[in-house]
Parts: sequence; structure tokens; C-alpha cells
Amino acid sequence: SFLDERRYALMVLNALVGGGMSSRLFQRIREELGLAYNVFTYVDHSRDTGMFAAYMAVRPATAGKALKAMREELGSLRNGGIRKDDLRDIREHIKGRILLGLETSSAHMMRLARNEITYGHQISEKELIRRIDSVTMDDVVALAEDVLDVDKYAIVSMGPSGAGLN
Repeated sequence: SFLDERRYALMVLNALVGGGMSSRLFQRIREELGLAYNVFTYVDHSRDTGMFAAYMAVRPATAGKALKAMREELGSLRNGGIRKDDLRDIREHIKGRILLGLETSSAHMMRLARNEITYGHQISEKELIRRIDSVTMDDVVALAEDVLDVDKYAIVSMGPSGAGLN
């Protein structure tokens, strides 16, 4: 939920797993294996629950291989595959994105509105950055053990029925 204090650790975990071109899934599935045109993760928060999701655009013939690679990468991260320098680098990346979000008035206004609607008050960029900096390795590892449990996942596929998902 957007009220859960672990949301800051989830921001870090999401950025590490699939939050951009340097993320683990992008590097493994697109760059290394060439199985996806696009791959990313995202978080959707609600008042009483939330969702961590992964997206891949793949050819039907490679869907099974891509899904297998995703499961392996998530399993690796869940089982201790997060390094201290990963945490440092991802925190800096997130802080940079926060600061870049201040550069356009529309992004700044959207952030102000989202804070007001979601929390009923403003969370300053300074406070958000402080919260990101306070995320520890233990926070991310504990969250990864829970959130990256692929046995809890539901898979949705659009395309030819059952295409390569075995």
C-alpha cells in the first residue's frame, strides 16, 4: 500500500530489478539474451494493497525462454544476489530521477497533486531523498524475499494461446 513504510525499499528494489536500462532484467533478458524488445517492472500502490509487476514484449517463439530467464533473475536477487554497490548505485539513480522530475512544471505539479491526494500533505523532495538514503541492505533483502517470490505470481500473456510458456 502507499501507506506501507516499506514503499521506499520497494522503490529501490523496483529500480534495481526493472527500473531502467541498467536494471537486472533489462540487462539479462534484452541485452545479454536478446529475448525481449522491452522489459521493465513497475509498482502500483493503492490505499490497502499494492502490486509489483513485470512486463516483457517478446516474440511468441521466445516467450518461454524469456519467462525462464526472468524467473532465474528474480530468484537470484531473492536469494542474496544484491550487492552493496548495487544499493548505493540504485539510490543515486533514484535521487537523480527525483531531481530531474523537478525540471518541468508539469511533473512538479503532478507530484504535488499526487502527494495531496495520496497522503493529504506534501512530502518534500528533501524528505523523499532522506527516506531513499535510509533504505538499508537488510530492508531490500527482506523485501526481495517476499516480493520476488515467483510462486505467488500470476502470468498474463497476450498473443497466440500458450505460445512457448511451458
